[in-house]
Amino acid sequence: MNANVRANIDRPELTMMVIFTMGCILDHLTTYYGLKFPMIMEFNPIVAQLIAMGIWHTAELAIILLGNISGYFASQNQPDFINHIGIMALTLAGIFRIYAGIHNIILIAETVT
Repeated sequence: MNANVRANIDRPELTMMVIFTMGCILDHLTTYYGLKFPMIMEFNPIVAQLIAMGIWHTAELAIILLGNISGYFASQNQPDFINHIGIMALTLAGIFRIYAGIHNIILIAETVT
């Protein structure tokens, strides 16, 4: 494997992007599935409004895209302190979304059983 390719794969920015993207996808898919049950409601008023407007999926794609782009650019050519803050902020957002997705799975499991 080319040394430049290996160096890019090991970068923390890539890990940050994967955690953020996977967290967003997990939360989105579990919310989408959970809302198919009549006894489960969306309590986030912003998401509820986006669903009512029919642009929730598009908005989620925009969040993933803009989050990854902003995190990547914040981590490039910046002092180490700024770089670490950008990486940590997006990673924490991804972890929060993973938590929300797991919470959704538990809620769905409790509803089904």
